[in-house]
Amino acid sequence: MRVFVLTCCAIAMLSPFVIAQIPNTEFVDFAKADSIADLYPDHSLTNLRVLSDKLTAPLSTEKEKFRAIYKWVCNNIANDYSFYTMNKSKREKLSGEELVAWNKAFAPQVLRTLIESHRSVCTGYAYLV
Repeated sequence: MRVFVLTCCAIAMLSPFVIAQIPNTEFVDFAKADSIADLYPDHSLTNLRVLSDKLTAPLSTEKEKFRAIYKWVCNNIANDYSFYTMNKSKREKLSGEELVAWNKAFAPQVLRTLIESHRSVCTGYAYLV
């Protein structure tokens, strides 16, 4: 069995069809984007267009704009562990139509908590970014 695994690994590493991700070695200085993100602590999430414009308007590249949004989210949105455990528990117990219904009801709760208290679970981070 061990020989088989090692053989498979060797074939995979040597295969011309296996293409590794090519690293982007271009250096981008995110100091400006980070400093812009720091200008708006606890900014309201009721109008995301306003926040987005504030974070991105002074920046010229898409990478910088994304960095400013990413940095703002990291600095201002807390992980809601109790919300996560409740969601995890429900997802483990439910299946089929019950799970679909739960997900439908859960999404608005995630958004409401995110907007009102700047706390979220994975779904909220994804919605926001």
